[in-house]
Amino acid sequence: MTERRQPAKPRHPELRPLSEDHHHGLVRARELSVAAEKGPKERRDALHSFLEAWIGEILPHFEDEERLLVPLIRDDRLRLRLRAEHRRLRTMAAEVIGKQREPEPDPTWVANLGARLHDHIRWEERELFPAIERDAHPDQLRNVGEALRSAPRVRLRQRRR
Repeated sequence: MTERRQPAKPRHPELRPLSEDHHHGLVRARELSVAAEKGPKERRDALHSFLEAWIGEILPHFEDEERLLVPLIRDDRLRLRLRAEHRRLRTMAAEVIGKQREPEPDPTWVANLGARLHDHIRWEERELFPAIERDAHPDQLRNVGEALRSAPRVRLRQRRR
C-alpha cells in the first residue's frame, strides 16, 4: 500500500507572495533538470534562463527571506540551514556565467543546480514556512506581508497578472 501524504495546509496569506515565487523557482529547477539530459545548447539556454530568473526574481526573493523571515525563525537549526543553502545557491549562481559560456556545460553540474534549487524550495515550503507560521506572532506576519506588498518587484508581478 502506498503511503499518502497529508494535504498541505493552506499557506498563511502574508507568506503567499513568497510561495508564489517558489512556484517560479520550481519551474526554473525543472528546466535545468530537463536540460541536463539534453545537448549543450539546451544546457546553455537553461543556464541563461536561470541567470535571468536569478537576477530578476530569485536573488531578490532570497534577500526578502533573509531580511523579513530570519528574525522570525526561532529554531537555530532552521535559520542556519536557510543561510547555508542560500549561500551555496549564490555560489552556484555566480558560477553560471562561466558555465553557460562553455562549449559543453557539464550536465551533472546543471542537474545539481536544478536539484539544489528544487530541494531548497521544497524544504522551505514543507518545514521552514510551517515553523514560521506556527511560531510568529500575527503582527509579525502582517508586517512581512506589508513589506512584501510594498516591494517594487511584487508590485510588478501583480501588474503582469
